[in-house]
Amino acid sequence: MRSSKIFIVLGIFCLLVMSACGAGSSKTSSGVASSQSNTFVVAQSADAVTLDPHKTNDSASANVMNQIYDRLVKLNKDMKIEPELAKSWKQINSTTWQFNLQHGVKFSNGE
Repeated sequence: MRSSKIFIVLGIFCLLVMSACGAGSSKTSSGVASSQSNTFVVAQSADAVTLDPHKTNDSASANVMNQIYDRLVKLNKDMKIEPELAKSWKQINSTTWQFNLQHGVKFSNGE
């Protein structure tokens, strides 16, 4: 078990070193090499299935949606609920919750 962890760490290290070797130049959309790039590329093992938060349960879609959408609350590393857009919330009855949003929060339509 320990040797497999060491193998994985060494593999990741080699990948990072190899990816850094090509950082000096990049190609533009026309295929011409450029010495500087403002592009940050992230690779994941699969494409997002959907960007609709109500229609997905796969991690590839969740990884992309976490970069696009803000949530009312989030879970921290200890699985405790923390505020994100909401500064406070309370349960009104068994089916209704009231959320008070952080100052300056706007929806995509500007409201």
